Amino acid sequence: MWDTVLIVGAGGCTGRTVLDLIVSEKKAAKVVLTSRSGTLHGLPSSETVKIEVAALDMVDGAAEDLANLCEEVNPDIMFCCIGLKRYHIKAWGPSWPKIADHLLLACQTADVPLIFMDNMYAFGPEGMDNMPLRESGMDLTTSGVKTKPQVRALITRKFLAASEAGEAKLAIVRASDFFGPHCDNSILSMLWSDVMKKKTPTFLGNPKKVHAQTYVPDIARALILIAENPDTWGRAWHTPTQPDRVMTDWLRDIYRVVGRPRTGKLSYMCLDGFLMRALALAIDDVDGLRDVVFMWRGDYTVSSEDFKARFPDFEPTPLEDALQATNEWFASR
Repeated sequence: MWDTVLIVGAGGCTGRTVLDLIVSEKKAAKVVLTSRSGTLHGLPSSETVKIEVAALDMVDGAAEDLANLCEEVNPDIMFCCIGLKRYHIKAWGPSWPKIADHLLLACQTADVPLIFMDNMYAFGPEGMDNMPLRESGMDLTTSGVKTKPQVRALITRKFLAASEAGEAKLAIVRASDFFGPHCDNSILSMLWSDVMKKKTPTFLGNPKKVHAQTYVPDIARALILIAENPDTWGRAWHTPTQPDRVMTDWLRDIYRVVGRPRTGKLSYMCLDGFLMRALALAIDDVDGLRDVVFMWRGDYTVSSEDFKARFPDFEPTPLEDALQATNEWFASR
């Protein structure tokens, strides 16, 4: 059991789910959460785990703000689950390298281990020729700030170099596209929303291709397992995904659990090509998808063989359980 845990960026789905798991399993005496405003709504109540919220701006704040917070609260472990509100390279390019530097400064100054929540972007378009994406594979795309994959590769290299140099204790936990409770900004989440609103579902890229999906509570379990086992630090790990399936099969399941099963031909739209270029002129979020749409044009699969070898008892949540829990969360909204 930890005395104090710090979750940086606790307003999103992974940070909130990590909090829920720590509270439900009484893994810490105190959890300190951060948000820009210093407030978070809908937090769990607990008689045994003290929950505090601290104001922290990782983008526009001072470089030492996180380090000062760590010195103040003295956490045993720090999780970073930040998600930027604006999904565009114009936000990612200047913000993510700065966030990485602030995290590393805190690790060095306060000697606090960092567990960093990451995605698969760092492999870049080159990864499409090397499926499944492997934890031990460091054939990342080029570093830079011109595309979101380049930015993720840049900060990955920053973290691993600091770890190798003995400047920081850290681990990276990657996951493919997310779905589950609290998650409302992934492709599956958008499909769920379209189905519930009786709108024509919209896919990104080619819906007849496989795209690995990761259930958010499984991500939280993986993050905590890595945090609890210091021998795993110093490298990247991949959270086990749900079974590989084409995206149209996911859509049929969404219709089924919502209560509107489909047995015939599915109707849907595909966001790519001319339609994407046209909408990108007017919609910032669509423009932000243009440098990651490559992941949805072919089969996109992920290996977590290293994680499974280290944690052989870890099993992803059964698919039907994950679907039902996700649907219950959407219905409750």
